[in-house]
Amino acid sequence: MPNWVTNKLRAPKPVLESMVNDAGKLDFNKVIPFEGKDDWDAIYADAECTAEILIGRPLASDPMVANLQQYNRSRVDVPAMRSESRAQLLGMLENYRATGFLHCGEFAREKWGTRTNAIRPVVELEIGLCTFQTAWTAPVPLILALSAKFPTETLYLDYADEDIGRNCGTMTFQAGKVIQESIAPSRSEMTKEDEQKWRAFAFEVTGESPDDYKEYYE
Repeated sequence: MPNWVTNKLRAPKPVLESMVNDAGKLDFNKVIPFEGKDDWDAIYADAECTAEILIGRPLASDPMVANLQQYNRSRVDVPAMRSESRAQLLGMLENYRATGFLHCGEFAREKWGTRTNAIRPVVELEIGLCTFQTAWTAPVPLILALSAKFPTETLYLDYADEDIGRNCGTMTFQAGKVIQESIAPSRSEMTKEDEQKWRAFAFEVTGESPDDYKEYYE
């Protein structure tokens, strides 16, 4: 279960409209589209592991992760795979040939900066605000790409992790670049004043009540 990050993006109406799909929902594919197959309810570990072997993907640089990957790969048994896994394996290989990514999750992490599309989006075009959640991180690469498409406009992003006071900040974008930012320091670098400042900021962004977190901060 990921930590959910609340994002508040402020931008002119045409900028936000460009992110809305035909169903009226905020859709990161409107900014940077994934051109592969993306209709699976879940990613099957055996299909993904087999696909990684077939494309010759190296093991992770982290030894612990690499050991786990090696173990999983040693258990691959294609003849014993379920038909659903085999079908997904073929789809992943087609995706890789077309896009360089096995599935949208891989694509999203690199191109959008988060592993999912927008979650619980609320778009308020008339006031130039959209609010949505993403997994673990704010979608900074996506906002950079959006900003590049509207180089004369200024975009403002406030984001805050559900771990109140951590992984939060504010960024200003123009012409595909970050022109100003204020990011919460890491836990080890925070002073008491920093903690108070960023907790207040995170409560404002997420809409959470400080009363619900008293036991953590007292």
